[in-house]
Amino acid sequence: ERVKPALIAYLQQRIDEIPEEPPETAGCSTAHLEQLADGYVDVYQEIAVGKTPASLPSISVLSETCRVLVFGAVYGESELAAFLPGGPVLERAGLDPRMVKGLQDRREEIRSAVVAGDTKGALKPAVPPLVSPALDDGIGQFRADLLGDSGRMELIDQLMSGGQPDAAEFRAVVDEFRQTFLEWRSRARVLGVAFVIGGSLLMFLIYLPQWTNGLRRLGACLTFVGAAGFIGIVFVGARVLEGQLPRLLEYLLTNRAAGMERFPPSLTALIGDLAGSAAGRLAQGPKEVFLAVLIIGAALLAASFMPVLVRRLRSRRREQPY
Repeated sequence: ERVKPALIAYLQQRIDEIPEEPPETAGCSTAHLEQLADGYVDVYQEIAVGKTPASLPSISVLSETCRVLVFGAVYGESELAAFLPGGPVLERAGLDPRMVKGLQDRREEIRSAVVAGDTKGALKPAVPPLVSPALDDGIGQFRADLLGDSGRMELIDQLMSGGQPDAAEFRAVVDEFRQTFLEWRSRARVLGVAFVIGGSLLMFLIYLPQWTNGLRRLGACLTFVGAAGFIGIVFVGARVLEGQLPRLLEYLLTNRAAGMERFPPSLTALIGDLAGSAAGRLAQGPKEVFLAVLIIGAALLAASFMPVLVRRLRSRRREQPY
């Protein structure tokens, strides 16, 4: 539902970037009327087949009377159009009947811009009827390729159709990478647990028989690492990436895409949203790990002071008279 309005808005925005040039034919006599009308319908035909016109024949250089006559020759309102061979130019331009009907439905809006001498303002209302048939056909074909009533499609099959490697090989590579990633993640967990347990035992052995010092140093170390990772690296980093990465990508896609056409605003916004979401999800796993380390370190640090508290409570009880 969002593809069609987004693409139409993008095409209408592109019209503002097309330069205007005076029409090749000067004057607005009966001999020149059909040639002028053909020039404007040629622009319709280019847009209808998905091309961006290199330039637009300006209507602002024509007199208001001439503009009205040209519009009538195209749409069939002018008395002079009756004398043109074959009737109105629009009806014999070879456009899809759906395009012609859509243009006729918007004729008043287009006529107002033509009378005002607004070349681009007269072309923008013509964009939706000119591109809607192709968009409707494409969206209809896309819906037909969906998997039943699930509303989903096999994107890998679509991307790999007719290419190398094929979809089966691509899935095999992805599965192999996933298994490798899971194995390394499992090893990392084992190493992390071994580090925590081994570090704890090592500190206990170093500071024996004063095990409270070992417990206190271990707790302080884990608390510092967990707090630094959670607050400094994960929390702040994720917020910065989530907030600034979409803006950076939007700037690069809009101003730094050398040798490429300008990205549609809707596509730029979509890429920025995906990048921001990915940054937030990327920090979700480490955030949980650092939080767990912080909690364990705080618990160990608190436990290291328990013997001191117990001794003070016992001394107070002894000092109290019976």
